[in-house]
Amino acid sequence: MIYKGFYTHKGKTIAIELHNTGKELSVEIGGMLFKGSEFTDLNYCGNLDEVILDNSLVTVAPHSDYCLTDCQFDMRIPQYLLTAEGSKEFVELEMCFRHGGYNEQSKGVEYEEVIIKFLWKEKEYIGKSGFVEIAFDQLMKQLPAEYSFVNCYGCLYGDYSIYGNSSFGTMMCFRHIKQKYKLANGKCEYDNLCVDERENIEVVQEIYCCDDFEVRGSGGAYR
Repeated sequence: MIYKGFYTHKGKTIAIELHNTGKELSVEIGGMLFKGSEFTDLNYCGNLDEVILDNSLVTVAPHSDYCLTDCQFDMRIPQYLLTAEGSKEFVELEMCFRHGGYNEQSKGVEYEEVIIKFLWKEKEYIGKSGFVEIAFDQLMKQLPAEYSFVNCYGCLYGDYSIYGNSSFGTMMCFRHIKQKYKLANGKCEYDNLCVDERENIEVVQEIYCCDDFEVRGSGGAYR
């Protein structure tokens, strides 16, 4: 997928095309190609010794694999809602990912923020958090009952590690071991399942979707 959007750094905004394979993000900024599995680990693919960085356009963290920091990505993401009648309805999410500069003490970015909003049936829905998961949770509370997102976030087989997750793109998919996942009872059994079946568990993005999609509803082993 290719998402058209905007990149902002220190008040300067440029148009971009974000390429998404479902596993990897890539974007060209000022002629420089950056790739990563999520927005906080987009690192330069070339040799930094051979380029002159435009500090008004990019800041990279030397102690964090030269990843982009102190920046914002805004893009429109096509998605679907499953209606109460069981049909799919197209919605276009406006997603904003932004994070601060590199913090030497914490060895990470100063902050992360995700904003998701969309207009549906003449009403605007907004979710805001440090995690895509929580932003989607907020949107679900605003939607009418029995409506669901048709993506990995809204799928029965999408779940997270009990030890935490990143702001985007580290959801686990249990579609290859559906019955074992459904039978997992409680946090301990779920954790054991994640360890024993780790080779059969995929890492997916919350906005991805496949043919094994099933509405999550109130099911799920952990989240």
